[in-house]
Amino acid sequence: MSTEETSDTTESEVRLSILGMRCAGCVSAVEGALAEVEGVTSVTVNFADHSAQVKGDADAEALTKAVKAAGYDAAVMEGLEDPAEQEEQEMQRYRSLMKKAAVAASLGVPLMLADHFGWLPEIGSATGQWF
Repeated sequence: MSTEETSDTTESEVRLSILGMRCAGCVSAVEGALAEVEGVTSVTVNFADHSAQVKGDADAEALTKAVKAAGYDAAVMEGLEDPAEQEEQEMQRYRSLMKKAAVAASLGVPLMLADHFGWLPEIGSATGQWF
């Protein structure tokens, strides 16, 4: 039981921000590169937020070098340990996305209705003018 306690105390967790991932193949390439670093016990790569969570006693610099050698860019994530701070950042991003969706809807809906009711000229007509 003492070996488990010592392994738990030396094991640390590093979060990396990964840039350049575009598909599931990229995720497996990053996971493989991180798993090959000496001292790594587990790797979890999240494609949605482009991050990796690495457990073990590996050096953060060695982890970023392994990711860069695989063809991606990586940086250690720091300063987002406070759940309230993370929630506030997520809410700011949500508000930003909602504003963008409102602008798109305010432009798209009138155009869609105008085309539906035939208020726009035919693109394929000879004159391209109003009827």
